[in-house]
Amino acid sequence: MQAGHLICMSLGNEKLEKPLRRLRKLLKSPSKNPSVAEIHDLRTRSRRLEAILHALALDEKGAGRRLLKTVAPIRKHAGKVRDMDVLVAITSTLAQEDAAPCLVKLLEHLRAERERFAHKLCKTVRRKQKQARSGLKRCAKLMRRQMAHTKEGAAKSAAWQHQAVADALELSSELAAWPRLATHNLHAYRLEVRQLGYVLQLAEDPSEQFVHMLNETKDAIGEWHDWSVLAGIAQKVLEDTCAARKQVDRIAKQKLRHALVLSKRMRNALRKSGTGQGERRAEPVQI
Repeated sequence: MQAGHLICMSLGNEKLEKPLRRLRKLLKSPSKNPSVAEIHDLRTRSRRLEAILHALALDEKGAGRRLLKTVAPIRKHAGKVRDMDVLVAITSTLAQEDAAPCLVKLLEHLRAERERFAHKLCKTVRRKQKQARSGLKRCAKLMRRQMAHTKEGAAKSAAWQHQAVADALELSSELAAWPRLATHNLHAYRLEVRQLGYVLQLAEDPSEQFVHMLNETKDAIGEWHDWSVLAGIAQKVLEDTCAARKQVDRIAKQKLRHALVLSKRMRNALRKSGTGQGERRAEPVQI
């Protein structure tokens, strides 16, 4: 895997405008009781919007900055609902046996929280809907105008490509230079990995091997984080003697070990590729 595979960008109207169009469509007729799929779509597209605007330096001022301020509360509330959907799903995979009463209590708590967060999301969407859709349309129009087949459009396109390349390289360098991986910084590492993944969606032909490693690492950390959050909730909601609590704690530790192994592997691969500030001595996984 060479660093050059990360930075060959090919920006065009379709790659830039499509995420905006899809998010605008989602906000047109929001459901009063959004499904799991709708919540996931809303959260993902909001995050991708943020990544694109940041990669093109459109989040610093003007229409881009105003749009992000409008969409941010929607993304935040959608994230809380999505978190509950994920926790309900993984709780449902736990073995029943002696833990059945505990699992029922835990699931009831998670579903009640999901309903509460979904209600807040709907109120926020209704309040921000018009402004957000207008801002998305305005930014799409700006991109279309700047990417027009003119001399000025070509210059702007080149500038945006340069900015996207710089963003990808900066993120790659940060990931390569990341300090010793442990529970206190693993989730933050995932956020950087995810951001790099969004930026690389603008790439012309990124390395499939690297993209696979990126996604595998992001998902592994995400799974550990979900089980870790569930363990914290179970600790508050369930009794110490509940079998489900012990089961969740055990799985969270297993997910942590796996996430640390994959994260260290990816960081070392970035260092060897020359993306970071030179190679460093490999370090043991810390739990």
